[in-house]
Amino acid sequence: GGLRLPTEMCSYAEVPDHVEVLLRSGLATDEATTVMFLLDLIKRLDLIQSLQERYAGSDVAGQLATLRASFEDVLMQHGVSELDVEPGTPVDVELRRRIVVVESEPGSGPPMIAATQRVGFILTLPNGSERVLRKVEVRTRCALQ
Repeated sequence: GGLRLPTEMCSYAEVPDHVEVLLRSGLATDEATTVMFLLDLIKRLDLIQSLQERYAGSDVAGQLATLRASFEDVLMQHGVSELDVEPGTPVDVELRRRIVVVESEPGSGPPMIAATQRVGFILTLPNGSERVLRKVEVRTRCALQ
């Protein structure tokens, strides 16, 4: 009785968390579809980045760089730009909306950006508003060490 998926296919049948969140966020269906497509492209960029690091110095690395540039062009055509933060930038309330701290060096004083671990991406919508697709992953340190 009933269709049973092989165990290895079950993960493909599950709805990813970010899709559920988008569908509940009240975005128009076409806008939600676009955002899901862009998030999938960003995941592919991460994969290409990993492959570039693995094959650094080989002919494959050059081909991967070309592929990565083409994916970045598609993102740019859809209003997506990379989001990065300069080292030394003080962390304030506005910046916290665009970053996720993955490592923090202890110290005293106000926190500031030490380095970017992974860039983020931001979508500029036709009405001029912005939506962070992925926050910038950063390391922070305190101003006084």
